Amino acid sequence: MRHIKGFVFGLAFLAVGAIWLGSGGCSSKPVSPDVAVPGPYATYFVDDGKNVLHRYEPATGVFDSLTEVPFSYPAGFDISPDGKTLYTSGLDSVVAIDIETLSRKWTMYHEGSTGLAASPDGRFLALQGSDLDILELISLTVVYHDTDACGSGSFSGDGSKFYAIAQGGVPPHNDDQHIYCANLDSNTVTRTWISADVGLSQMIPSADGTELYLYGTTDVYQSRFSVYNVDSAAIVYSEYLEPGMGQMDLTADGKYVFYTNPGSVLAGGPDPPFTISVYETATRQRIKEISTVGVFGADTVETNGVIYDIVCTPDSRWLTGISPASRFLSIDIRTLEVIHWERQPQKWFYGLRCQARP
Repeated sequence: MRHIKGFVFGLAFLAVGAIWLGSGGCSSKPVSPDVAVPGPYATYFVDDGKNVLHRYEPATGVFDSLTEVPFSYPAGFDISPDGKTLYTSGLDSVVAIDIETLSRKWTMYHEGSTGLAASPDGRFLALQGSDLDILELISLTVVYHDTDACGSGSFSGDGSKFYAIAQGGVPPHNDDQHIYCANLDSNTVTRTWISADVGLSQMIPSADGTELYLYGTTDVYQSRFSVYNVDSAAIVYSEYLEPGMGQMDLTADGKYVFYTNPGSVLAGGPDPPFTISVYETATRQRIKEISTVGVFGADTVETNGVIYDIVCTPDSRWLTGISPASRFLSIDIRTLEVIHWERQPQKWFYGLRCQARP
C-alpha cells in the first residue's frame, strides 16, 4: 500500500498529532540518538493490571520492581538501546519514560499503536498498528509512513531496514499475511508471501537478512517454528509444536534461535513439554531441549515451569524467560543450562523486553 518517506507532522493535530514535552519544555527534546552501552544488561517485563515495571539482570541475579510507572495496560513497549528510556503505547498516545526517575520525557498523541520497536542504533522508533509510522527520535518527527497493518516488527542491525508481519490489500493476495521489509535508505518496500497455512505471530530476520525465523499457529493446539531462506525462496527448516502458542528470540551473534512451546492455561489442550528449544543456525538443526522444571525461588519442591516469553541479552550471553504465573528463569547461553530460578508471588508477568542490540 501507500508508503511515504520524509514527511513531518510537527505540532499539527494530524494523524500523529501534537507533541507534549515534559516539565523541561522544548529543552527536554532529545538532542542526539540513544547509543548502546556495555552490560550487564537488564531485561524488563510488566505486571498485568499494575503500574509496575520489573527489571531483572540475568548476569547478576538482581531483581527490582519499579512502582508507580506512568502507564496503564500498555498495548506495547520497548526499551532504548542504552537501557535508559521506556517507550510505551496506549490507546491514543506514545510515551517516553525515564527509567531511573520514572518521569515522562515526552508524549506524542498517536492513535492505534499496538506495538513498538526501537532500532538498535537509537535513531528510530516504529509505531505499529493499523498503519506503520517510523519516528525519528532526535527530532520527534515521523519520517516514514505506510498504510499496511504491521506487527511483531524489528529493525536490522544498522537501522536501515524495518521488518514486520503485515496485512494489506495488495492484489492478488488481498489481505493475506506477508513479510514486510521497508528499506529506509531507498524508500522501497519488499513484500514476501510465504505460506497461507500458518497464522504468523512472530518473525525475526537474520543479521544479514538472508533468513527469516518464523513462529505461527497451524491449528488449535499446534504451532510451527520454521526458517525461510530469502535467496532460495523456500522453507529450509520446519518443526511442528504441540500445544504451541509460544515465543522465540535470536541471539545477537546469530548463533541460536530459542523458542518455547507452552500452550495456554486458558485454551486447554495437551500438556506442554516444559522445555525451551535451541535451534543452531549454522547447522540448521534443533540441538537441545532445555528443561524448565526446577525449584523456583522459595519453593521447596520442583515445579513444571511453563515459560511463555523469552529474550536474549545483546551480548548473546544470557536468556531470560517468564511465566505468567509469577515465575522467571535465566539461562547461560554458553552452557545452554538454567542457572537461576525465581518466583515472585501474586504477580502476573507479560511483555518481556531487553534493550536493543548494541
